[in-house]
Amino acid sequence: MTPRASLLLQGSDEEVVEKLYLALLGRFPDEGGRLHYLARLSGGPGAREAALQEILDSEEARGRGTTLPPDRPGTAEEASLAHLALQVAALREELAALRARPEGAGPEIHGEMVALRLELEALRAELRESVGPQP
Repeated sequence: MTPRASLLLQGSDEEVVEKLYLALLGRFPDEGGRLHYLARLSGGPGAREAALQEILDSEEARGRGTTLPPDRPGTAEEASLAHLALQVAALREELAALRARPEGAGPEIHGEMVALRLELEALRAELRESVGPQP
């Protein structure tokens, strides 16, 4: 799921950087990328759009075949839900990658999986709370 650009650009600078990485690159930002784009976002008007385009034009995004659906204005609630959905999807991928590691790769994997599962459950609960009761 790749949300529309308007949803990716809403929120705090930290949230925007994370959403751009998750939506366009399918992963959480590494520390260097996070710091780079946080500095870029302080560049004034148009900085968020420029960062989005820079990541979209990156070799990594092109290699993934990343595209954005047609845009239309979105609400803050839609942006928050899109962010949570992206986080859940990335955590699921991380869990799958951990499960795919060969056995004997070390006991630290168990701790990583437990931590990721707890984070995934917390995000699921937050998503359910944001959406509210469903008919």
